[in-house]
Amino acid sequence: MAPVYFKILIQCLSSPRLYRIHSTAASQGFNYEPKLLERWGDVVIKSFWVLLNLKVISIPVIGFALYRKCYVALTGIGLLLAASYGLRAVGRSTNEVYISFLRTLIEAQKDMKTHKRTLLKYDFDFSSWPVEFRWNETEGDESKQRIFLNTTSSQNSNSLLDNILSLPIKTIGYMVAHGVGYKLMFPGSIRTLQFFIDNAIVQGRTKLIEENRADRFKMLTRDGNELDSVFVDRRKRHDNGDILVICCEGNAGFYEIGIMATPLGCGYSVLGWNYPGFGWSSGSPYPDHVANGMDTVMQFAINKLNFQPENIILFAWSIGGYALSWASMNYPEVKGAIVDASFDDVVPLAQARFPSSWGPLVKRIVRDYMNLNNAAQLSRYPGPTLFFRRTQDEIIAIDPDILATNRGNNLVIKVLQHRYPRLVEDKALDVLHDWLSTGNPAEQLSLLRKFNVNEDLCTSILASYVSEYSSKYPMMIGEEADFKELTKIQLTLFLARRYLQDYNSTHCTPLPSRLFVLPWDISPDADFVKL
Repeated sequence: MAPVYFKILIQCLSSPRLYRIHSTAASQGFNYEPKLLERWGDVVIKSFWVLLNLKVISIPVIGFALYRKCYVALTGIGLLLAASYGLRAVGRSTNEVYISFLRTLIEAQKDMKTHKRTLLKYDFDFSSWPVEFRWNETEGDESKQRIFLNTTSSQNSNSLLDNILSLPIKTIGYMVAHGVGYKLMFPGSIRTLQFFIDNAIVQGRTKLIEENRADRFKMLTRDGNELDSVFVDRRKRHDNGDILVICCEGNAGFYEIGIMATPLGCGYSVLGWNYPGFGWSSGSPYPDHVANGMDTVMQFAINKLNFQPENIILFAWSIGGYALSWASMNYPEVKGAIVDASFDDVVPLAQARFPSSWGPLVKRIVRDYMNLNNAAQLSRYPGPTLFFRRTQDEIIAIDPDILATNRGNNLVIKVLQHRYPRLVEDKALDVLHDWLSTGNPAEQLSLLRKFNVNEDLCTSILASYVSEYSSKYPMMIGEEADFKELTKIQLTLFLARRYLQDYNSTHCTPLPSRLFVLPWDISPDADFVKL
């Protein structure tokens, strides 16, 4: 018995933390209760790693200790950690619930396909969960050409002299971006923050798994990052279940407590995932890592979950618009894109958070390292698109008290200008700015009446163009010499109403399920008038 126990003890030294045993049809769910030794060891170990993640504090302290040659103190910390790991292992090795879980995990790591359903009973540190999908598993991923829009500030600096002269600025920019920039832009990746909301995250995940029957998966991206994700399969259970909604969270959002609840309330199948560095996803949320993560998620949805692109809706909130716009550009066959409280370009928002004198430097750093160019990417998507604008948004508005400064306006305008360049120009563009400057329905209705916008007539005119020419973007409707300016204004306002919905709320209020509808699209089958 001693050799067997010693083997279990060794396994428990590096085994994952167990949080909960989920409910099943035959048993009630319950939170895992560690024994005293395990609980004490966990407190010490977690406290140490939290302090270590507070690099601003821990590095100077450790550096000072080394400088003063306080090796005794450092040795004491090491011994305390070693003792904590040992006591935790002893506590786990004598806990029947934990040992049962550990045996299941070991078997699943050998053969995940056979033991997946049993492993799903447990909620534990995801780093030990076996990888179930790799970015290069399918031929489709290798054969598909991926699109990236490179718009860094140094694109046009081709000469050797320019590169040498800009080297100090680039060095400073790299240090700022990787030191604090990404943490400011993606605060959800700060491990200390995650530590304080850990209970809420576990509870949210429990609700998804136990109430919504979600399955958990681990994916491996081409960067080597491991993505934590959950899938709620509503096929054959709901009318909308054959449509998959892929959710892209905000800069402090997690699938456990994020936007999945909105499409779930409508009966859709839903796939949620955490960005690199968020929750139990490894890595950091660099733009290329986020894009590669999104690509892996799309390949997983198509090749593992067996949803065709035409049955996939992309749904994003806030900074999640970057992942959505990249996916829509690279998977133009998807059914639709729904963008909630997002922006066109992160540069103006970043500049607004710093003194105006810093503007050029901020722009350069963002362009070189954190270039979230949502409008440029989304403009390449040819499918149905719906935007939600929060009329009290305090995050993506340059001035929260002025709706006209909401960068969601710029996103809508840029997409409409790309799709209908001969409509959204001159006087029609001015009127569109006026319409977007107010979130008051009565004022918007007054503007529609002022220009006599007739929805049936506008639908008919657009359907006529699509029937005679095509639905490809950009549509050159309005380029005819005899096309009236009033008609351009009417069509522009009509399109704005179809593409944009206002929601009277602040930035972080969950979007109600009643507002989650399929994006509008021009139907060539509608009755139309000849232009």
